[in-house]
Amino acid sequence: MKRNTSRIIHIFTTVILHLLLIDLAWSDTFSLSVPAGTEVTMGDPGAVIPVTVRNNGPIRSIRRIRFDVDTSKYIISPATTAPKGWCVSRVSDGSITFALKQFSGACRDFPTFYQITPGNSLTFNIVMLPLSAPSDVTNDTFRRVRVLTQRRFSLSGGLPTWTRRSLAVTMTAQPS
Repeated sequence: MKRNTSRIIHIFTTVILHLLLIDLAWSDTFSLSVPAGTEVTMGDPGAVIPVTVRNNGPIRSIRRIRFDVDTSKYIISPATTAPKGWCVSRVSDGSITFALKQFSGACRDFPTFYQITPGNSLTFNIVMLPLSAPSDVTNDTFRRVRVLTQRRFSLSGGLPTWTRRSLAVTMTAQPS
């Protein structure tokens, strides 16, 4: 009997160890995109960057995500609203964090129906104030985007880019 118990414990320990190693080795990925031709204009306080977050899987769900910008180029607006089932859990000039809205109304990263499951995507419309630029900038992007829950998510592909338009002033002299 003691030998069988020892064997069961050994098998159980081996299975648990294998599951842990698989979990540690498995890295979920996500990707980001903005629609082609996305543009914002310097000084426009209502400029929106529609960012689609895709969970490439294979296992974990996205429940909280943070977008960071270079504050010498953009200020994130506290007027940004979250997609359905999500809420803004933190916003500052240089970053915004979205989390799942719980049935209680709390903004947390506990699972809900609205989490981004593997193979699915969700668009976040981030309102930003583009700061001045001496000329058009065609490759603006985020400084960093991170999934803050469900450990070991990594970005697949690059950060999306868009155009920041400068304001052009033309002066014409005419005889009076």
